[in-house]
Amino acid sequence: MRHFAYAILAGALLAFSGRTFAQTNDFSATLKTAADKQRGQKYFQAFDLYLKAWKQASTPDDKQRVNDALAAWVREQKRFYANNAETVAMLEKNLDSLEGPALFEAGSVIAWAYENKGDLQQAWEWHDKRLGIRGIPDEKLAVVRTHMRELRQMIDQYAEAAKRYEPVIADLSSSKSKKDEAQMRLILALAADRSKRNVYFKAAADFLADETVASDWKLGVFEGLKNVYTQDRDWDNAALCLRQYADFPGLAPSNKARILFMLGDVNWRQRHKLQEAVPVFREICAIPEVPAKAKQDAETWIRMLTERF
Repeated sequence: MRHFAYAILAGALLAFSGRTFAQTNDFSATLKTAADKQRGQKYFQAFDLYLKAWKQASTPDDKQRVNDALAAWVREQKRFYANNAETVAMLEKNLDSLEGPALFEAGSVIAWAYENKGDLQQAWEWHDKRLGIRGIPDEKLAVVRTHMRELRQMIDQYAEAAKRYEPVIADLSSSKSKKDEAQMRLILALAADRSKRNVYFKAAADFLADETVASDWKLGVFEGLKNVYTQDRDWDNAALCLRQYADFPGLAPSNKARILFMLGDVNWRQRHKLQEAVPVFREICAIPEVPAKAKQDAETWIRMLTERF
């Protein structure tokens, strides 16, 4: 009877070992296939397989292997595909399946996507969630905290500007010049928050169209618009803004030359429109009282572009 019991126990152990071996084989095969899909840039298929491997993992070491692979997958997505709305949506949907470094990196991709869309508050909140993830080195958490402080400054900038300048605009005793300067400062503060881009562009356009506003304040808005379009890499609108800026009445020769140099550079390097770049540099040479160095640099650009192309 005792021998019979031992036989049953041995059989059960053998069956368990067989199942464990099969599970291990299945796990290893799934993880390898996922890595192959990732190398072949079939990222969504790879992600699904990594999640499958996570469910198959039977030991802490196996789970760590999947977690490390997922973290590498997310880092690759952050580097090349963070603008892809489908990638971001997939990460948000599967956050419960991630932990540790993989979850930390996924949060970074999602936060970056919100920041790129201009939703700074959502970006800040996602970074805040990343701070609560276990197992992340202190130096990485320190980088997140630094960036969160920068985001908070941008979020608060317009609120602080409004608190300072709106009373000046509303004050009946304020001079027209002070009101216009306050309005300009508010418009410039709007530029810091991408989520307010449409409001910013409309406010800037209305301000520039107001014939009662002094030129000095309009030049400040033009300078801000130029910077915003450049930061956004919106090169066609940057060129249009620079053209309007350069044509602004009363612009000093040196300032006009500076803006035209920027326009020529945008037309050539960013928009790849040689036929629009060369005339701009020629225009610099024709500015009355243009600084000699500016004229010399413009002539160099004209010679280089016409000889090479």
